[in-house]
Amino acid sequence: MLEKHQKQLNEIFKENQVVLAYLFGSAARGKTTALSDIDIAVVFSDKAREKDYFKKELHLAHKIGNVFKIDRVDIVNLKTVKSPLLKHNAVFKGKLIFGKYGKKQFELESGIMKEYEDTKHLRAVQDYYLYKHIKAGTFGKGKLIQKSKYLEKYVANK
Repeated sequence: MLEKHQKQLNEIFKENQVVLAYLFGSAARGKTTALSDIDIAVVFSDKAREKDYFKKELHLAHKIGNVFKIDRVDIVNLKTVKSPLLKHNAVFKGKLIFGKYGKKQFELESGIMKEYEDTKHLRAVQDYYLYKHIKAGTFGKGKLIQKSKYLEKYVANK
């Protein structure tokens, strides 16, 4: 899928001051369907102005959509996205499709890994309470569940 469009993608990324781009999600896994979108995480050059990020993201989505003849392209800016899990999935489960392995990529990936590991315990607590709500039949009903004495044990085992 990507190989025949790589030259066009490289031009689009260069035009938009992208220094790294990762394909992730179903397209990266080779598991696309007729309803699939294309997910691409990007890092803009330090020369790109932060106030222009959103406009560049929309432009990238449009241009890449034209290349693949699809209107479902999601662009994730790795400098502005808040979710450590999304960043981790994009970078470590995705494929680098533009940019060079080097200092910029190393700094990005090590920072994402640190943030992901630092927030792992929070995801374990969230998973615990989600599980408890589903088991109790209170998920989505606005009811609170009391902290369990088993929470620490559960989180420690995650």
